[in-house]
Amino acid sequence: MQDIKVSIIVPVYKVPLEYLRDCLDSLNAQTLQECEFIVVSDGAPEAECSICEEYAAKDSRFKFFKREHAGVSATRNFGIKQALGEYISFVDSDDWIERDYTSILASLKNNPDVVFFSFNYHKTKKRRYNLPFPKPYFFSGSFYDIQTKLFELFDYQHNDFLGYTWNKFFKKKIIKQNKIFFEKNVSFLEDEIFTLKYCRHINSIQVCNEKLYNYRIRKDGLTKMNKDVCVYQNAISALKKIIPYYTLKSFENALIYRRIFLLHFMSIVKSNHFASYQTFSQFYNNYKQVAHEIPYLTTRIILALPKIISYTTCFFYRFLCKIPGLNRITV
Repeated sequence: MQDIKVSIIVPVYKVPLEYLRDCLDSLNAQTLQECEFIVVSDGAPEAECSICEEYAAKDSRFKFFKREHAGVSATRNFGIKQALGEYISFVDSDDWIERDYTSILASLKNNPDVVFFSFNYHKTKKRRYNLPFPKPYFFSGSFYDIQTKLFELFDYQHNDFLGYTWNKFFKKKIIKQNKIFFEKNVSFLEDEIFTLKYCRHINSIQVCNEKLYNYRIRKDGLTKMNKDVCVYQNAISALKKIIPYYTLKSFENALIYRRIFLLHFMSIVKSNHFASYQTFSQFYNNYKQVAHEIPYLTTRIILALPKIISYTTCFFYRFLCKIPGLNRITV
C-alpha cells in the first residue's frame, strides 16, 4: 500500500449540485496519486449523496461516508479520525481547488509543520478578487518567533490569512498527538479557533504564494447566515482559552481587539434588547470581566464603550416613551 501524502476532508450538506460537481471535479483532476479525498455527508439530501457515490465509484482516491446531520465541526472531526495522510487539508463543498493543489505539497523539501497558500475569492466563475500575499518563505524557530510570523499572516496588508483552515495543510501527527479537533459547539470562527489551537504546537511554517484554492462568495452561504447570541458567546469562550498561550503582545492584543471585543459587541446587537437597561447592565458586567482579565488601559477604554452606548440609548428610549403616540417603540 502506497503512503498517502495528504488527506482532503470535504463535508457535504445542502450545497447546490452544480457547485458540488465543481468541487469533486477539481479533486478528481489532481495529478498526485498519493492522496485521498474523504467526502462526508453531514445528513445531506439524497441527490448530493448520489453524486458523491458516483465519484467514489470511478476514482479509488475518494472515500465517501454518510452520517446523520451533526454540523460542519463534528463532520470535520469525523474526517480527521479517518485520515491516513501525512498532511490534512479541508475543502468546502461549494469551493474548488487548482489542479496542482496536492502536487505543490509533495514538492516541498523542508517537511513544514504547517503550510499557508494563497487563494482567490469568486463572486461568479468569471469574477474573482486577487488578494496580496506574502512572498514564499520557510521559517523555523521557537514558538515566540513563530508568533511573529502568525501575526504577519493575521494582518498582511489588512487581509487575514490566519483565520481559515481551507488555505492550509496541517500535519496529521501534530493533530493526533495533541488531540486537536474542531469545537463542536462553536459555529462561528471555528476555523480560526482550530488554527490557533494547532499553531501552539508548531516549530516551522512554509508560505507558498501559489493560488491553490478558490473560495466562492455566496449570499446564502453558512458564514452569511444569521447567528444567535449563544453562537457569539461560544466563540468568545473558546477564544479566551486559547489567547493566553500567545505571549507576543501585539498578536495577543490584535486577537482581543478584533475578536473578543467584536464578538461581545455583535452579541449585544443581536440580542435586540436596546431598550432594556437591565439587559445592557448584564452585558456590561461581562465586558468588565473581560477588561479586568486584560491588563491594558486602551483595551479597558474600548471595552467601556458599550456602557456609554447603553446609557445613551436607554436615555433616549425613556425620553421618547414620554411623547404621546410613541409609547410603543420597537428597535
